Amino acid sequence: MILKFITINLKKHLKTQNKLLLLILITAVVLNSCGKESSQKEFIARVNNNYLTQKDLSAIIDSGYGKDLYKNEIVRNWIDKELLYQQAEKSGILKDKEFLKVRDESEKQLAVTFLINKLFKEEQITVEPSELKDYFNKNRNNFKLFHNAFLINLVQFDDEDKAIEFRNEAFEKGWDSSVESFRNDSNIVYTEKSNLVYEYEIQPADLVRIVRELLPGEVSIVINDSMGNYFIVQLLRKFDKDSVPPYEIIEGLVRDRYMALKKEQFMKDYVKDLYSKNDIEVKQVTNEN
Repeated sequence: MILKFITINLKKHLKTQNKLLLLILITAVVLNSCGKESSQKEFIARVNNNYLTQKDLSAIIDSGYGKDLYKNEIVRNWIDKELLYQQAEKSGILKDKEFLKVRDESEKQLAVTFLINKLFKEEQITVEPSELKDYFNKNRNNFKLFHNAFLINLVQFDDEDKAIEFRNEAFEKGWDSSVESFRNDSNIVYTEKSNLVYEYEIQPADLVRIVRELLPGEVSIVINDSMGNYFIVQLLRKFDKDSVPPYEIIEGLVRDRYMALKKEQFMKDYVKDLYSKNDIEVKQVTNEN
């Protein structure tokens, strides 16, 4: 029963590790605020005896939770949550049987996730390039594209003149040369190199329209999304739906899938070993309610 639980939920645990870690960080800040031991230190905000310090604020921002928010929004959100938490505590929620049941189950789930993370870190599961290529060759059909896709280079600017300058240099000297020239330019918002993207993933709409019309190796004109963003794209290759890209292009995807399989097998073996070391009893299960 435990093995079935682990096997079914392994992928979910792996995919949500970062989210769970982030949840713990945010919970620590929201519920504990930096603790009463911080009461004598400088703080950014306070709700009764709980405090938010600059260190706590930086941790929230660094975690990615507040990357799209202004600092005052993060502080306001912290205050709102702290007020609600303290009110929940006063109303007896923390002693409610249903709350305790959910909390205990959540703790088990988190503990399992942390154990899995710890085991993978200690085990340091690795793969050889030959293993990946062999896995890819034996499972090519699993890597078919389910939509038309493009292999592209892309750069986004927040300044039109800089975007035009980049485009002109890319057209004359080549994309890589232009990227190198603008490597430290503060007007670059985003870049990606040799990225395989599905057609429906490309935004804004004008950009995907331009990409469809480009020839392999061609650099686009500067595309403005009317929101102060300027894009230049270079098409490298086009791929039709149901085609399989070359291994070199999707090596990262192949690695991720193969590593997931190896980790799943590792966990099956690990749980099987736990069965042999623990006292387990399962009585007959009926379908009665």
